[in-house]
Order: sequence, then structure tokens, then C-alpha cells
Amino acid sequence: MKYSFILPCRNEEKALPIVINKIKKVMENLKEKSFEIIVSNNLSTDNSPQIAKKLGAKVVNQPILGYGAAYLKGFEQAKGKILILADADDTYDINELPNLLPHIKNNDLILGKRTYFKDGSMHFLNKYIGNPILSGVLRIFFGAKVKDAHSGFRVIKKEALEKLELQTTGMEFASEMIIKASKNNLKIKEIPISYHPRKGETKLRRFRDGWRHLRFMLMHAPNYLFFIPGLLLFLFGLNLIAFMQDRVVYGCFFIILGYQITNLGIYTKAYMKSSGFIKSNGLTKKTTKQTKFESGFIWGGLLLIISLLISRKITFYTIAKNTGFPSHSLIIIALTIAILGIQTIFSSFLISILSIEKKKNGR
Repeated sequence: MKYSFILPCRNEEKALPIVINKIKKVMENLKEKSFEIIVSNNLSTDNSPQIAKKLGAKVVNQPILGYGAAYLKGFEQAKGKILILADADDTYDINELPNLLPHIKNNDLILGKRTYFKDGSMHFLNKYIGNPILSGVLRIFFGAKVKDAHSGFRVIKKEALEKLELQTTGMEFASEMIIKASKNNLKIKEIPISYHPRKGETKLRRFRDGWRHLRFMLMHAPNYLFFIPGLLLFLFGLNLIAFMQDRVVYGCFFIILGYQITNLGIYTKAYMKSSGFIKSNGLTKKTTKQTKFESGFIWGGLLLIISLLISRKITFYTIAKNTGFPSHSLIIIALTIAILGIQTIFSSFLISILSIEKKKNGR
């Protein structure tokens, strides 16, 4: 089998026969007989499955509701070396497939970039705000050179797909594929396509689905969500203490806040690594290795000792005399260091738990 068409389908009886017949016609024009059409039935309550079978498509049933879940089920059954993804609502014109297929030879993933919009095909919030912003965030966070990251018209080599180990079951599936394709250095190319009004009722929930895409991208970019903001807050706090002694309490607040946010980033990376959402890289391995409970206990203990030394009467007055820090400021600094020490000890223990690799397939 050379090509596998995969159509996620939930109550698409109006458009599904049009899409299937277009596929047959296009492949006939290409004189290509080695293909299959897989309709991934996602809890349809209309006649979509019966229509698909009647037209010769292979129907697989996915009882887990979701755009990504439907595709994952379809991937399991696909036998083709090249997979073609499209929606069953006829928003993507299969007649444009010949414009995409030739490029898969020298690339791993071809995206149909929605460029020509038919009247009523996309809400202006999605067209001018949602999709450009989300695609822009994806480019910044992951270096993916794509302008339409959420197009559902895609061509991908099966061997490339298997490297991605896709997992998400909702609309964020579209983002996951691009993110992991970029992380795996797959060759991605965009080809301009047209976009048409859907036939039938839309399943898209504009704000909910947009948030799910953004949440997923943030989850995969802990450096932007946690490490950079945390480090900036921490340094800002140190700056306040060093140069504005009357603002020590505010400086300590930002130090604690920045340190806690940075820890959250480490928690996130440890969890995602053990859960299989991300693969280990040099930084991830080094971070988790350096934050084992034993090392965290040692560093945390040293901070507690420093806090106790500052609090000692003789040391306390010596520091106050030589630095000019007010007495109450030194107390706040000592308590802040103690808090950081305690956080370090317990955070390293939590990271050790989160870093435990989960066994695959229950083994």
C-alpha cells in the first residue's frame, strides 16, 4: 500500500461522501491504484459509518472522543507508506492534493497552508487573531518555520510519523505534530491551498480549543513559561537587595517567587520526560541529575547553615556594622535563605519522584 487517507469523522454524513468521491477521482486522475481510505469514526450518531462503508472506505471506531484520538486510531490501521490527513467536512479541497504530493519526496511533512479563503470558511477571530498568534508562538518557542500550524490538510511519511510518538487526543494534536516534527528535525514544507466553508455543524470551540493549543505549547516550553521569568524575578530581587537596602523585603519576595517558578520548570521537565512527552536532551539529563535528593539535601542544608550563621548574634552585628544593613533587613534575608534551603531539600525530593521513568506497555 502506497497511500493511506485518514479522515477523522463525527457526524459528517453531508460532506463525507463528497470527500470520499473526490479522493477516488483524484487518485484515478493520478493513475494511482495503491491507496486506502480510512474513516476514523469518532462516536458518530448519524449515518456516516454506513455511508463510508458503502463507498468502499475502511471504517475504524474510536470510542475516545477527540480530534487527536480519531487520528491516532486511524494511524494504527494505516498500511500506506505515505499518510494523507484531511477533514471529513470538505473544508480542504482534495482536488488540490496533486499540488502537495510531489513535495513529499524530498520532505517528511507537507502542510497545506490556508491562503485562499472562500466566503464564510473561517471566523475573522480565527483568521486574523487566533491562528496567527498561535502559529507565531509556535515559531518562537520551537523554531518551527511554519505560518499555518493548525491546517488539517497534511501529507506525512509513515516512517517520519512513527518518530513523533504522538499522544494527545484533542485539537492540540495539530500543534503536537508540528512541535515534535521540529524537535526531531523533520523536513517540513508548506504549500498554499484554499479553504472552504464546512458542510454540517462545526465541532470547533474557538476559545476552548485555542487555549488547549496554547496550554500544550507552554507545557512543551518550560524555558519560556518558567525558567526565564523565574530567573529574571530572582535577579531582580537580588538587585533590589544589593542597591536598595530599604527595599529588602521586596527583594526577598522576588527572590523567593523567582526561585519557586524556576523549580516549577524543573518539575515540569522531569514529569514530561518520565511521561514520554519529551525526549531527554543534554540539559534535561543534566538538570535532573544535578537535582537528585542527595545533592538537593546537601545544598539545602548549606543554605540553612548560612541562615543560622547570619542569625548568630556576633555574626549578625558584624554584618550589620560592615554593610550598613538595618537589623530588621538582615533578619528578613536570613529567613529568606532558610526558606530557599527548605525549598531546595523538598524540591529535590519531588524531582526525584517525578524523574522515575514509567515502564512502557505495562512492563
